[in-house]
Amino acid sequence: MSHPEPAHDDNCEHDHDKHVPDTPPEVQAERQTRLTETLNALTVQDLNAHLQKAPDQVRSALTQRLAVRLDPKFVKGGVGRLIRTRIRGLSPTKQIEMAAELTAGLDHESAEFLGEESFELPTRDDLDRLVDHLLKSHSPVIVRAYIACTAAADAPVAAELDHLMSDSRLALSGG
Repeated sequence: MSHPEPAHDDNCEHDHDKHVPDTPPEVQAERQTRLTETLNALTVQDLNAHLQKAPDQVRSALTQRLAVRLDPKFVKGGVGRLIRTRIRGLSPTKQIEMAAELTAGLDHESAEFLGEESFELPTRDDLDRLVDHLLKSHSPVIVRAYIACTAAADAPVAAELDHLMSDSRLALSGG
């Protein structure tokens, strides 16, 4: 799903290394739909398990966004329910932001696993190895949320991530 770049030459004022073609609205809408479907598939148990393993910064950012105090009893008992309820009611842009905060630990883990160069523009093989790596310590729906969020945020590698969304390792249960 690569898109042709707009015509440009050496006299352009933008950085060619950082140039990302505009994503057609229908592709972006499809990515957002996949993210929403993935977020809707998250269970309270998925979220609570993820939050218990998540770095402190992730829990802190999420509870700040939710405007709640992080009480250890509360984490065990129900932050997952609160996040699930809140994330389902957000606008598409806010869903991307909340999903990015929710999966920030996976982003950091991915950067460490792939290394800086590969993390910026991973190959399909890099992404395949990354999915295997992430699935060793995270549930498929959390890994899918990370990938769907990154694609919906229009990362330079979004087209490659689109292919991963149909990977059987990341299939949503019941669908």
